Amino acid sequence: MCSTEAGLRSVINNDLVPQYDNITFIDGIPGAGKSQAVDKLIYQYINRYHPELSDSIWAVHGGDIEDGKISKKFATDIGLPEEKGFDKNTFMTSFFEGYSEPKEDKKGNKNH
Repeated sequence: MCSTEAGLRSVINNDLVPQYDNITFIDGIPGAGKSQAVDKLIYQYINRYHPELSDSIWAVHGGDIEDGKISKKFATDIGLPEEKGFDKNTFMTSFFEGYSEPKEDKKGNKNH
C-alpha cells in the first residue's frame, strides 16, 4: 500500500506521463460533470479576476435541441443567469447575422 504522496511521486516520475507545466488532465466517465466543473471554474475565475468581462459570458450547448432547456439549466448550474443559456442555433442566429444551420447532402456531409 502506498500513501498519496508516494502515489503522486510515482506518477510524476513516470516516463509515460507527459510533463507539462500548468496542465491538468481530467478523466472520468461520460456525464460525470467534467465539462461543467471546468466551465464553472473558468466562470468563477473571470468573476474574481476580470469582473468587467462577466457580461460577455454565455452558456451554449451544441447538442441542445429543446429550445435552450439544457443550456439554461447549465447556465444556472455554473452561476450564470438563466437568460445567458442558449442552444447553438438560437445563439448563432441571434449574434451572427446571416447564420444558417448547415444542410446535409445525400451522403450525410454538412454544407452551408
